[in-house]
Amino acid sequence: MTRRGFIASGATAAGLVGVTVAANVGTNMFRSLLDHYLGGRPSTVEHVEGSENWDTAYYDAQYRGRTQATAAANEIVDEILGEGAVLLKNNGALPLAAGTEVSLLGRYAADPIYGGAGSGTVDPNACVNMHDGIAAAGLNINETAFGWINDNYSNYPKAEITMDDPSTATYYIGEIPFSAYSGEAQASISGTTALVVIGRGGGEGGDLSRDLLGDLNSGVSKNFTANDETANYVEGQHELELTVEEKSVIAAAKANCDKTIVIVNASTPMELGPLMSGEYEADAILCVGSLGATGSTAVGQSIMRCAASNIKKIGLELGGKSPNIIFADVDLEAAVEWAMIGIFFNQGEVCCAGSRIIIEESIHDAFVKRFAERANAMTIGNPLDNPDMGPLVSEGQLRDVLGYVQKGIE
Repeated sequence: MTRRGFIASGATAAGLVGVTVAANVGTNMFRSLLDHYLGGRPSTVEHVEGSENWDTAYYDAQYRGRTQATAAANEIVDEILGEGAVLLKNNGALPLAAGTEVSLLGRYAADPIYGGAGSGTVDPNACVNMHDGIAAAGLNINETAFGWINDNYSNYPKAEITMDDPSTATYYIGEIPFSAYSGEAQASISGTTALVVIGRGGGEGGDLSRDLLGDLNSGVSKNFTANDETANYVEGQHELELTVEEKSVIAAAKANCDKTIVIVNASTPMELGPLMSGEYEADAILCVGSLGATGSTAVGQSIMRCAASNIKKIGLELGGKSPNIIFADVDLEAAVEWAMIGIFFNQGEVCCAGSRIIIEESIHDAFVKRFAERANAMTIGNPLDNPDMGPLVSEGQLRDVLGYVQKGIE
């Protein structure tokens, strides 16, 4: 071997050794991630002195690798949404028979709400969409209308919740007015069953607008500016009521379709009074919440089996703004105590804070008097001094709270 060949071989060997060492170091550093994504050996627990009786079973590996864990998680999502979907109204429109031709209408039919803001976010590209979930249940989808919506919804901006930064948030609903649909799409819904999807995002990542026109005019966000949708806002309109555009889709469905079924795909409860009776009355309303990765499959199944023999008793956890409901036969002191805890715990910065009270009229004055006495007696100060209530999380949150107080006074 020549001297040059010997040097080249030595360099190659040294390079391979370096790569091998780096791979071994990297494998050890990221062993938990590799086990998660590729599957790995069973985990072992080493006890140090004094920890022999500690519970370590909570880290038992039930699935080998990401594929098995993801498949099991998707099954749980289907189960949760299937059991949690709430039939709010049904005038005999549901269940639908297999093969029923349905028109998926509304922006959120093609652009569903899969998760909430903050910790509830999901990757939409990894989710089963509303179209595929309903088709998998055996319903025939009007592809003409759906295809037009799918091609055009991105032209209509929707709300963007930015974590703790209202100056960049937007509050648009983003619904497409039915008059904007193509003539072919409009004509295609005739004689079908309408599945109108109403959507709203939400979560702990940021507040929704309680006054769309006020927020627009105030300039609270540099990104929330006037457009065709905002031209239809009226004074006092909030983000959780139906918009002019949504009502136009529902009206068109009622005029042209055999049945009008509204699917509420929202991270939070909505004001749905107009759908119960009158001009925009729906034949059925199904509340499905946020869909998660694969919950659309369960939506289709729910539409097919609603009002069947497996109706279950349900309990609703309605999240923030849920009221305390207090009747005259209550223990007044206990009711005041729990109402205090419900709103003042953690300075009220809790997603399920009881920020409203609905009370039977006969005990209204006595309750308010006692509640006010208790509230006025609370101590406020440095958390290290153990007061009844400490500071809010930020100056911005303080402004929001003072704004609510002022609205109450007015």
